[in-house]
Amino acid sequence: MKEPLISIITVTYNAAAFVETTIKSVIDQPFDNFEYLVIDGNSTDGTQQVIEKYADKIDLFLSEPDKGIPDALNKGVRLAKGKYIVFILAGDKLFTLPHEQLAASNADVVCFPVKVTGDVTHYPEVNDWLKIMNTIPHQGAFFKRTENLVHDLKYRFFCDFALCQVYYKSKLEFKVYDAPVVAFHGLDGATSNKKNFHEVFSIVKENYGFVYRVLSFMYWKYFGLTIRLKLR
Repeated sequence: MKEPLISIITVTYNAAAFVETTIKSVIDQPFDNFEYLVIDGNSTDGTQQVIEKYADKIDLFLSEPDKGIPDALNKGVRLAKGKYIVFILAGDKLFTLPHEQLAASNADVVCFPVKVTGDVTHYPEVNDWLKIMNTIPHQGAFFKRTENLVHDLKYRFFCDFALCQVYYKSKLEFKVYDAPVVAFHGLDGATSNKKNFHEVFSIVKENYGFVYRVLSFMYWKYFGLTIRLKLR
């Protein structure tokens, strides 16, 4: 059979309350040249039963213990067959697949905007700001399936940022579009918890050194202060 243009990977763990919305957003896509893989970390809350309701619409469902989100993502990549891979995690919602742009592209990453909580749209940017903060929304990033596509297991919450920094540092090719808005991502998860931001600073230091780590820390302190002032 002809390989699909796109592999959509959803990773889950104890996500019974919201994984169904994610699955429906994927399987309802009118474009049919994609495959759908769901990688579950051996959930115990009924997630597997929810997923199995849609077994006839899912190309591959794997449920087994893993080492966290990056490990599950890497499992999905190894099993994927598409030219491009996008990660729509449990709780995210897929709006559309930009198949025309992907079919015409050979870039390592093709980036599209994503809507987040508060009806805010995040537009991807590929420039030196990526050295201190993630300017590429993961749910809108379509990665070409190559040996470079490996998430670092050290980074449980910000492995997507680590991957984008490695790609940028390696001067791989990014292609950026400002439309369509391809997905929704809620800002109420672990990556919005400031207690996990130590990973961001570790990633920056690993790729760009101590000075950029300080710049990243200063930026996020300033960002947090401006948010608090707006809320007064």
